[in-house]
Amino acid sequence: MKKLMFCIVMVCGLGMGCSKQEPVSVSNIEDLPAAKDFRERLCQAENGWLVRYFPQVDNYLNTNITENIKTNYNSLYPEILSRRLGVGGYNLFVKFQPDGTLKMLTDIAYRQSDADQTEMERKTYYAPEFNLEVMEANYEIKVAEGLNLILTTPTMLDQLKGFEVNVENRFSPVRVEKDKIVLRTANYLGEGSEWIELTPLDFSMEEWKERMQRRIDRKERFRKRSFVAGSQKSQRPCVLQVLLTATGEVVYQSTMDFGYTLMDDRMTYHYGHTRENGERVARYDRLQYELFYKNEQPEKTVEGYDGSTYYTALGSGYMATEEGVFFLPGLKFNEEVVFQEFVEKGNREWEGVAGPYTARIKLN
Repeated sequence: MKKLMFCIVMVCGLGMGCSKQEPVSVSNIEDLPAAKDFRERLCQAENGWLVRYFPQVDNYLNTNITENIKTNYNSLYPEILSRRLGVGGYNLFVKFQPDGTLKMLTDIAYRQSDADQTEMERKTYYAPEFNLEVMEANYEIKVAEGLNLILTTPTMLDQLKGFEVNVENRFSPVRVEKDKIVLRTANYLGEGSEWIELTPLDFSMEEWKERMQRRIDRKERFRKRSFVAGSQKSQRPCVLQVLLTATGEVVYQSTMDFGYTLMDDRMTYHYGHTRENGERVARYDRLQYELFYKNEQPEKTVEGYDGSTYYTALGSGYMATEEGVFFLPGLKFNEEVVFQEFVEKGNREWEGVAGPYTARIKLN
C-alpha cells in the first residue's frame, strides 16, 4: 500500500504568522492519493475494527493521593458533583465498506434523562437499555483542512449527546500503522484530551453480538458491584486497595467509592430536590467514571456529621473489556505508578498491576 500522506494546515486565525493562501478547491476527492489510500486502509480490516473511544479524558478529578479534594465543612457529595467529572470510554465494532456504508455495534446505552422524569421515577436506579442489533450508517472521506472521516448518518454515538460529552462524527487520522489507526477530532487543540484507537478485530462478524455482550456484562457487573444480589438496593461500598506485590503490605486504601455514595443517596430527598442536581447525577450515572476517596480525618466524622476537611481520592473514566475494565487516564498512585487494566477475579473483585504494586477493587 502506498504510504499515507497527511497535509497539516496551519490556521492564521490562531495568531500565528503566515502568508495568505487561497484554499485548494477539491472537485473529486478520490483523485487525491491520501483520501483514496485512507479509504482502502479502513476497508481492509476483514472482520472490522475495534474502536476504543474515550471522548473526554478529563483530569479534574484524576488526581494522585497528595491532593485534598475537600477543604470545607460542607458535605462531600455536592462538592464532588459540582466539579466536572471525567468521562469513560466506549467499545465500537465497525466494518467499513468501499461503497461508503458501514456496519456498527456498540456498548452505548440509549439516552435517558432523569430531568424529564417525575420525582418518583428519578428515585429509581438507572437501568440502561443497550442495542445489540448491528446498525448501518454512511461515511465519507473528505479533504477539507486535512483528511477527514465523516459519519454522515446517525449512529449510537448520538445517544451520548446531552450529557456534556464531546462526541463527534468527524475524525482526522493522527497515525496509521499496519495494525493500528489513531484518530482525533477538532474538539481539542492539544493532545491527550481524547483517545480514539482502531485495531483490527480477530473474530468474524458472526461473533459480534456475543463478544459485545461480554463487554456489556463486564461493564454492568462493575457498575452494579455494590448492589445486593437480585436487588437494586445497595449492599456496601467497594474500596480501592493498593499494596506492595512482593510483601502484601497495604500502602493506601480508600474509605468508599463515589458510585456507592451516589447510589445510596438516590433514594433520599437530596437527589430529587433540584433539577440541577438531578441532571448532575444523571450525567455521572451514565458516563462510566469512578472516584475512590479516603477520609484522612476519620476522627472528625461522627454520626450524621462530617467534620473532616481532608479527603484524598483516585479517579478515572473507564470502559469495559472482555476480561474486566480499563481505566484512562488511569488511577494515578504516583507519577510512575498508574493503574489502568483491571481483570475481574470473581466475587466482586477486580485486580490490576503497575510496577511493584497491585491494586484491588473489592467490597469493604
